[in-house]
Amino acid sequence: MVPQNNLASLTPQGIPLILPTDCFTADPVNSFTDDTEQFAELNGVKAQSVRKRYAQTGSYFGIQPLKLANRRLKWPHVFAAKGVI
Repeated sequence: MVPQNNLASLTPQGIPLILPTDCFTADPVNSFTDDTEQFAELNGVKAQSVRKRYAQTGSYFGIQPLKLANRRLKWPHVFAAKGVI
């Protein structure tokens, strides 16, 4: 994950910006905490928009969820930002 002390890597809301590859950690179960509704609210979109994008591309602008055995999706608690390097 992105270091919390780097202020350039935070959104105005204080949420860390990450690259899509930063979603993969050694402990994926604990890093994926949000359901689709929470992830959509964090990113300011409808949950259906997240589901549609996931169905079309397998990710939401590069952020891939963890698919649980009960067919639900768990998303990392991140803000999806366009053009983040």
